[in-house]
Amino acid sequence: MAKVAVLSFSDGRSSVHKDIEGFIRSVENQIVDKLLGQGHEVIKGREIIWTNSLATSEARFVSESHPDITIFNIAVWAFPHFSMLAAKATIGPLLLFSNIDPTYPGMVGMLAAGGGLDQIGRTHLRLWGDIANPGVFSKLDSYIKAGYAVSSLRGSTFGRIGGRPMGMYTAVGNTDQWMRVFGIDIEEIDQWEIVRRSDQI
Repeated sequence: MAKVAVLSFSDGRSSVHKDIEGFIRSVENQIVDKLLGQGHEVIKGREIIWTNSLATSEARFVSESHPDITIFNIAVWAFPHFSMLAAKATIGPLLLFSNIDPTYPGMVGMLAAGGGLDQIGRTHLRLWGDIANPGVFSKLDSYIKAGYAVSSLRGSTFGRIGGRPMGMYTAVGNTDQWMRVFGIDIEEIDQWEIVRRSDQI
């Protein structure tokens, strides 16, 4: 199964953060319990992020374990620049998740964070809803599986036998593009290698 990092975000005002910290932690625990129940490995941030320094240090902490995907749990209004700082220190696919509790403006916090990430060109996914809802969790799980697929491909090598067929540009992958987008190297193998090795079998 996938390795999933979970970071939770809060309001940057200490008095407000103290009032909502318990709620944020309860939402985080629900997410973690569902992920563990599905068989995923979960790496949680040590603290809820409510300062600039925590945004960077907690993101670095979870990134050390090389997660397949990182979930930003934004259950309340959280200062969007915390998500920006954490995203810069986070590797791999990123998902912003918000619950829909009407008491707390988590959706507004998620949209503000997502808008900021759009502005700096950081690709991410967004999902919202009640984690206990099977439809919501099914979407979350499919995003996690996609993140796992992407991360498991990185560092692998694709062997291409025979090179460009009949001069067709559209039938080959660019080595620099595959490395930049997928993290996959392309190894060119001459088709005569098939003939040469067949004699050894």
